[in-house]
Amino acid sequence: MHDFVIEFGRKCIERVQTAGKKAFVFYDDHWIGVEPNSPRFPEFGYDGLIKCVFNAFEVRLCGHAKGQVTRELRLHPYLFPTGLKGEPTFAPGGDPTLAAKNFWIDARRGILRTPIDRIGFGGYLSLVEPYPDFQDYIAGVAREFRQLKALRANGRPWTAPFKVAVLTAWGDLRAWTCSGLFMPGVELYDVQESLAGLPIDVEFISFDDLVARGVPKGVRTSINCGRAGTAWSGGEAWSDPRITDWVHRGGGLVGIGEPSAWPQPGRCFRLAEVLGVDCDTGDRLANGKFRFAAPAEPAAAHFFTADVTTAPALGAGVKGLFVKDESVDVLVAMGRRRP
Repeated sequence: MHDFVIEFGRKCIERVQTAGKKAFVFYDDHWIGVEPNSPRFPEFGYDGLIKCVFNAFEVRLCGHAKGQVTRELRLHPYLFPTGLKGEPTFAPGGDPTLAAKNFWIDARRGILRTPIDRIGFGGYLSLVEPYPDFQDYIAGVAREFRQLKALRANGRPWTAPFKVAVLTAWGDLRAWTCSGLFMPGVELYDVQESLAGLPIDVEFISFDDLVARGVPKGVRTSINCGRAGTAWSGGEAWSDPRITDWVHRGGGLVGIGEPSAWPQPGRCFRLAEVLGVDCDTGDRLANGKFRFAAPAEPAAAHFFTADVTTAPALGAGVKGLFVKDESVDVLVAMGRRRP
């Protein structure tokens, strides 16, 4: 499919450019076969790429595209009477200025971290005429963007002296993307949105990358985040023993959701001994589970929670988790003390 889309797409782009126009791809609803993160993306010959954005990791998605192309963000709210969920925007009861502020605050974090060339809006321009406060606010957004762009022209923003890797089945081919628009509470969305605005270099690596080249140089922490059987967690990739060997070479590992899940008799997480917990899928119902005394507040003495001042939001729970043995330190827990 990738071969076909490149071959056919290149012919279309050549016709556009022969006519004296520029060819942009709208990186949103349907882009399978285009794969802007693929090293083959420059073969199309696009002049630019437009990404509709709600938040920071979608900004990073646009900035991550390969090749020398103009990168443009299409901001929200769209200039339509209603939003994607039918809520009023440029319609009675709507507040487009407030919506624009919320979207810009989220997207701006990503613009600080990745090069973006242009911003704009889509829709019907006539809808903004009755909203002078919206017009004034967007003028201010444009000034902010120009300032951020000017700062980036002088060099990269300050970045921590280490990298974080996100391990999925897709790796860099699906960097900074999940399966649609941002939804709070879905593990990898939350992780990517957090990383998108932090002063940290992030690499997305696949299981094939691990086997072929190991953990990239400079990576101090790797994150595996997702539900069992998904490309985010890894699914059957964890059946390869070469995948589990890398954890023995040191570095941090953060597991969220059902990391390294590949259920087999007596064990669910392939890295259960490293993570300190496993997940009961039904074959341990008759077995006792180790009781632990979770602290009422985060354990401030541990470096992992030393800067946490309130009970953290742990997100959606995972049923069936249990502590492996008494050597595991439980820093904070949600719900019952015996999971």
